[in-house]
Amino acid sequence: MSRLPTIRRPARPFERASQSTQCTHFHNGTDATILTSTAELEPQSFRYLLVLDFEAVCDEVTRPKPQEIIEFPTVVLDTTTLEIVGSFHKYVRPVSHPILTPFCTTLTGITQDMVSGQATFQEVFDEHLAWIQSFWKSLPPAANADADAASTASSSIPSEAPTWAFVTCGDWDLNRALPDQLAALGKKSPAPYRQWINIKKEFAVKYGVSPPGMTAMLDMLRLDLVGRHHSGIDDCRNIAAVAKEMLRDGHVFEITGTRGESKGSKASC
Repeated sequence: MSRLPTIRRPARPFERASQSTQCTHFHNGTDATILTSTAELEPQSFRYLLVLDFEAVCDEVTRPKPQEIIEFPTVVLDTTTLEIVGSFHKYVRPVSHPILTPFCTTLTGITQDMVSGQATFQEVFDEHLAWIQSFWKSLPPAANADADAASTASSSIPSEAPTWAFVTCGDWDLNRALPDQLAALGKKSPAPYRQWINIKKEFAVKYGVSPPGMTAMLDMLRLDLVGRHHSGIDDCRNIAAVAKEMLRDGHVFEITGTRGESKGSKASC
């Protein structure tokens, strides 16, 4: 039985604990020791966290090129209420590799019928932009403005920086997958998609442990996996659950990556 590292977690304000306590939790064949102490919930830099987790065509031996996105999900976590307040979810029909491999279906649970007849990436991305635009307009502008936004592929999105940020499990989604697919269409990532919060890096900052992926974070926080791992929408919900626990533990989320700074990104969550 492998042992997960010990992480230190502050007790919630509503908990009675006033001093450090220790407990060991067994989950999925591993155990993690959690040390708790009292702490308060901190104000956040972002009102909303938009959790995004792509699924793409894949094979067991070689990575398809281009590695087309086949599931485009996002859930919106309100950092003030800890509630999911919005979502976007579309399957995408791949063009360069229209037939999914058995390995891809086994890994993601996405069958051929789920992508055949769906919209192409360009169409789904345009829908996501429209959804972002609608959500964006409902938010007050932040103090800082991104003047470069007006020159991006999406001039319809206002240039004011909103009080939200994307959250991903790794850097691959917004540093590699999305830019590569847009580049194949002769486009660049719009400004809102060029910065993100890598929750694995923030987890390491908060708890002093570098998690290999989503399931390790769930285990160390004593959370059950909901749904299916590598289902994009289920992964978004589970990553949001991790973020919710970190917020309850008093973590303040900050941007960890911007397009072009993270090298060698790969899907590893």
